[in-house]
Amino acid sequence: LTAAVLIGVGTVTMLETFSHGIIESMGTSAEAVASAEGYLRIRALAAPAVLLSSVGNGAFRGLQDTKTPLLILLVANLVNFVLDPLFIYGVNINSVDVIQPMGVEGAGLATAIAEWISAGLFLGTLRQREEVSEGVR
Repeated sequence: LTAAVLIGVGTVTMLETFSHGIIESMGTSAEAVASAEGYLRIRALAAPAVLLSSVGNGAFRGLQDTKTPLLILLVANLVNFVLDPLFIYGVNINSVDVIQPMGVEGAGLATAIAEWISAGLFLGTLRQREEVSEGVR
């Protein structure tokens, strides 16, 4: 877990620092650079969560439990599915923007939130399983 967090924070730092150069090096058109950079910088904030989720997934597989990771990832994907249109297009009720439309950056934010929820569920479920197994000993 420590390695996942450290590598994740290092990844965030690298992507935040060099996002513009990374985007341009891929041959992104000039009109898409700003949106792509915004998306990448927001998504980068979830790098530790992605790695923590991978560790959690591996831990459950090591316990021969593939159902729990499936359910956790299903929840995370449903969260992303619901948040994507809300953040991309915004929510307007009675001519009041309850959620401002964010476009491509909104997609990045929805995915980052879903990744952190996934990481939290993996860590919480692993912790709960650890407490249960300690009580059995």
